[in-house]
Amino acid sequence: MKNMVKLFGFIVFVAIIGFSITACGSNGGGGASGGSSGTNLSGTRWITMGGLGEVSFSGSNFTIKVFGLFAQSGTYTITGNIITCTTTSLGPGAKEESKVGDKHIFQVIDEDTLYSKESSEDYYWTKVK
Repeated sequence: MKNMVKLFGFIVFVAIIGFSITACGSNGGGGASGGSSGTNLSGTRWITMGGLGEVSFSGSNFTIKVFGLFAQSGTYTITGNIITCTTTSLGPGAKEESKVGDKHIFQVIDEDTLYSKESSEDYYWTKVK
């Protein structure tokens, strides 16, 4: 049963937040427009898909959880309205193909919304207040 839960978590992780994300920094072909330069993410937490996925930011670091299980963490930078996260550590919730050095891209839509794209799916992340 425990293996089935892990398998289900892995499948959902891949399907929902595979984080081999390509975000549209410009309005050339899909994605979302908007954004905010000078965004301060430190101390914020964001959820998607009703809380199945979570990303939090602290200082210059990020942490990703899936179903509450630590998946990966690392550092991030912000350029304009694009957040680039670089993985430096993997946890038990990480998908098998994840590796240190992976990049994950988010686009800041407004102060309460982030956007990311996984394969052909659009995901909107809501700030937890």
